[in-house]
Amino acid sequence: MALIPTLFPLPLGAVGTTDFVQYWSAWHVILDGGNCYDAGAVYALQSSLADKNPPLISWNPPWTFTLLSPLLLFPFEQSATLWFLAQILLLGVIISTVPQAFSLPKLLPIPGAMIVTEVSPQIPE
Repeated sequence: MALIPTLFPLPLGAVGTTDFVQYWSAWHVILDGGNCYDAGAVYALQSSLADKNPPLISWNPPWTFTLLSPLLLFPFEQSATLWFLAQILLLGVIISTVPQAFSLPKLLPIPGAMIVTEVSPQIPE
């Protein structure tokens, strides 16, 4: 499991990485002692990833980055893979616990998998 981010890295532009880059770059600006809300510092880091779009600034409070730090400590492509896997894992947890919370019949694994497949991002061809 620990090898998955190394074996299947997600480059910038892959599914789920476009919004993730703002969290990753903000955390690395903070680690370098900078201001994570400074567009110039964030753009310098994001452009080093070959992203020439305007910088995506994360306007979340700084403690958000502390909570996400276990996923943000790695190089971008490995962190993006961990981010993607964490989202899938959390979606599975939600699907398995929501029926209990609302006293609904428990979802069978196949319908649950169908829901995960339906709501997950589509991979472009």
